[in-house]
Amino acid sequence: MFQNLLADRFKLKIHMATKELPATVLVVGKSGAKFEIQRGNGALVVKNTSMASLANILGSPLGGMPVERVMDQTGLSGLYDIKLDLRGFDRNDPAFGGSYQEMRSGLTLFVSDALERAYGLRLERRMVRLESLVVDEGNKVPTEN
Repeated sequence: MFQNLLADRFKLKIHMATKELPATVLVVGKSGAKFEIQRGNGALVVKNTSMASLANILGSPLGGMPVERVMDQTGLSGLYDIKLDLRGFDRNDPAFGGSYQEMRSGLTLFVSDALERAYGLRLERRMVRLESLVVDEGNKVPTEN
């Protein structure tokens, strides 16, 4: 119903397309997956979760820090307990030069290193096929009622 309204009022024409886009993926590291539960005051604790759920959690804001969508490409099934200490990351580090993109890249690297040390998993940037909404045509101003 909402799509029909947008099409009518804004002459919006859209379609879905699959494109190769850069994305962050969760993969098994070179040394293989390892799941030894560690004790401590970690900032991220996830219990009884799948790798797909972990990827979704990693793609959500962690402690107010911006991240991007993460996709599971580990091939691991089952449920796991994950505990990561992310307190050492400083989003105000002068090395980022105040750049949002640099800070986000730094966070991804920090989380990837923590995952690889603790569980033999890592985050990588790859080109992946994603379904996207493409706007073909539309007016900025709606038509009259």
